[in-house]
Amino acid sequence: YQQQPSSPWFQKLHSDLEFFQLLIKRCVFRQEAVDFMKQHQFDQHIVIGLHIRAVNGEQYHFSESGRHVVNETEFISNLMLLLKQLLDNNSQTKKPPLIFLATDTAHLIPVVQEATRNKFKVRTIVLPQIRLEANQGVTYGALRRGKACLDGWKAMMLDSIIPVSYTHLRA
Repeated sequence: YQQQPSSPWFQKLHSDLEFFQLLIKRCVFRQEAVDFMKQHQFDQHIVIGLHIRAVNGEQYHFSESGRHVVNETEFISNLMLLLKQLLDNNSQTKKPPLIFLATDTAHLIPVVQEATRNKFKVRTIVLPQIRLEANQGVTYGALRRGKACLDGWKAMMLDSIIPVSYTHLRA
């Protein structure tokens, strides 16, 4: 993932942020996000929003853009280094950290939770939702009808809204 301002992926990050901030104000599921944050006491923590799209059997765009995770062990190791920097840079705050993990890659959830618990003694939470098994693609490709489709779409929206709007730090 290229971080140079001239990179189209860098520019996309900024346009996505603006777009989601506009959507949040109009989101019909906003109250569910608020309820989730109250349940997990976001107001009593410094919340780190972590969004992982590790490619769950998808191809093309993710591989071509360099956004896929090639080596999960190395990815988790690098993620822990990044989180250590964020935690060290914000160690002056009186509130304890909490990590909100947004992902559709189910098998990484316990890996990240264990790593953050063991390395930093920090709790990592996720929004409950339908997640497909490893290498099965994304939910919008598998859940195409009825309540499962709506629930899958709602979960993806909330997974986008919470880290963008209701966290203090984003990784």
